[in-house]
Amino acid sequence: MLLGLENPMFHRLVLALAAIAALCTHATAQPVADVADFASNEEFRMARLSPDGERLAFLTTVDGGDQLVVVDLATGARQEAGAAAWRTMELLWTSDSVIALRAIFPIDIRGYGEGDVSGVVSFDLDNDLDVAFTLQPTVYTPDAGNIVGIEAGTGYMIAPKRTDGGQIQLRAVNPLTRAFRVLALGSDETRHWIVDADGRFAGNVEYSNRHNRLRIRRNDGEPNWPIVREINDTALPDLVVYGLTGDGEMAFVSRYIDPRTQGRTALLAMSMESGEITRILSMHPDLDISEVIGDPYSNTAVGVRYETNLSSSDWLDASLAALESEARTAIGAPHAVLESWSRDRTTLLLRVRSMSAPDRLVLYNAASSEVRELGSARPRLAGRDLPARQPYAIRARDGVDIPGFLTVPQTEGPYPTVILVHDGPGGRTRGGFDNLAHLLAIRGYAVYEPNFRGSTGFGHDWAVAGFGGWGLGVMQTDLTDSLRALEAADITVAGQACIVGAAYGGYAALAAATFTPDVFTCGAGYSPISELDRYYQRLQDRTSSTSWRLTLLSQRLAGGAGGRPDGAWLDRISPIEHVEAITMPLLLVHSEDDSVNLVEQSRRFTRAARRAGADVTLVEREGTDHYLLVEDARQVWYSELVDFLAAHLPANAPAD
Repeated sequence: MLLGLENPMFHRLVLALAAIAALCTHATAQPVADVADFASNEEFRMARLSPDGERLAFLTTVDGGDQLVVVDLATGARQEAGAAAWRTMELLWTSDSVIALRAIFPIDIRGYGEGDVSGVVSFDLDNDLDVAFTLQPTVYTPDAGNIVGIEAGTGYMIAPKRTDGGQIQLRAVNPLTRAFRVLALGSDETRHWIVDADGRFAGNVEYSNRHNRLRIRRNDGEPNWPIVREINDTALPDLVVYGLTGDGEMAFVSRYIDPRTQGRTALLAMSMESGEITRILSMHPDLDISEVIGDPYSNTAVGVRYETNLSSSDWLDASLAALESEARTAIGAPHAVLESWSRDRTTLLLRVRSMSAPDRLVLYNAASSEVRELGSARPRLAGRDLPARQPYAIRARDGVDIPGFLTVPQTEGPYPTVILVHDGPGGRTRGGFDNLAHLLAIRGYAVYEPNFRGSTGFGHDWAVAGFGGWGLGVMQTDLTDSLRALEAADITVAGQACIVGAAYGGYAALAAATFTPDVFTCGAGYSPISELDRYYQRLQDRTSSTSWRLTLLSQRLAGGAGGRPDGAWLDRISPIEHVEAITMPLLLVHSEDDSVNLVEQSRRFTRAARRAGADVTLVEREGTDHYLLVEDARQVWYSELVDFLAAHLPANAPAD
């Protein structure tokens, strides 16, 4: 039932919600949607309930930077602290009074340039959110933010640490004082640590790039841990650990180790005694796992999510399954997903997803069946009538159906169209609200986002079908065929389409301009890749010539088993080598300190294309953001793109 005015809990909760709503001052009864509304960060980002269920912590944006906010749900009291000096990747409570942020920090690495390293920042609620850099990254410990679990009783974080002498230790670390205990010693090959529900060390997983070997070891209390299972001739470390099951077996995600998965990622259980895979905990008939849901109070996997049109949950914990179902019914939202819960599972936080509106967050009390809306994740768009993104598949030239999502204006078509290409290339387009697709649709464009071959999330065969398909193969022809199918369906005005994307999507835009210049009207890319030999070399410099990451990139670029791709082939599929073919206008937007794909690539491409007579605009922005996670980066990209489309692909926007 909804909270009633006669309920005293209602009055206390109203105070808390008013405090939260005060952060969302841009919401109006009839919002005017502009670029800034769509580029802005979400409110209630990474929202998590405290273990006792009395507080809600989340990130919001203040003066363009991240702010950590903690709201007392009984009194409405609010605590705030700045969090703009890093890029937060995860928020978790280590106790009722301590919050930890797993964060990414930019760092200048001598001989390499700008790079990203991870660490942990902790906040003490009992001391006015005093901040401590609990796990501080350095050049030699770039993954200091790898939190394995939380130790029961103490609230200490379990995390690996590379010492100055090169030794890898598994430590239990006090999040406020940085005092620690060493739980175990590992080696350079240690990839995952296994801890039990109480945070005790149970084993580890080793992977050798040089030997293509995977080993699982069990902690038996002796110095030399026995090998539970060894897998040889594996070019990729096909195993990610998610703690132990209730009966002490290792829960892990893998694609290939068990043939029953048929190349799809599945959650499996392995005996820590025999190394035998005892059962499949969760597997979808068509899709890969999108997310493993962990219980923050037991270091265990309690469920799995799959990216259907909107996320679907497969719970391993019957209690949580029942609570999510009960809350969905009470809220009246079949697509609400359980995001966070108190230790006693009384207070629940749910995210309600939609194809035509931003997410909204809801609190549910399982003891009283009380429901209360926290509000829209994008209050400036709340109440806005947005078109719905719809699942839409096109048929490629070879008869293969390519899934995707189509968003069209709320007017009669056909429309000028944007083919919006996801990044990765091992990424995918997901259902639900999409900033850029909805922004363009309300401006009169049809937007199609294909999950072309090579996209992840659809099993091994779909991903591998794109290997070697950059630029000249199916990864590119699937995009061309998407446009042709939309034209044939009278959705797109013939000859009026732009190809747009970030990172790999930007590469696809440049590839269209150089390899099929007569297909699209224009192209635009954020941080686009244009020189594959340099891109490959940069990854090798960041890792090593035997790195599994480099092997995977080699397979994606050229197919086969790995090894450095032939230089002539990389030149053949590098847009910068073919700028003389460009006939359509191009927009490039790049961060000056992009640590993944250097801005020099876009500068060289622009100079070469202009010398060849092409119409190329390059916009550089200050900052390091490659992934469009920063509000300012999205603001620049979206604004430049909207203006570029208005000039080269004008559309009749519906009346506001």
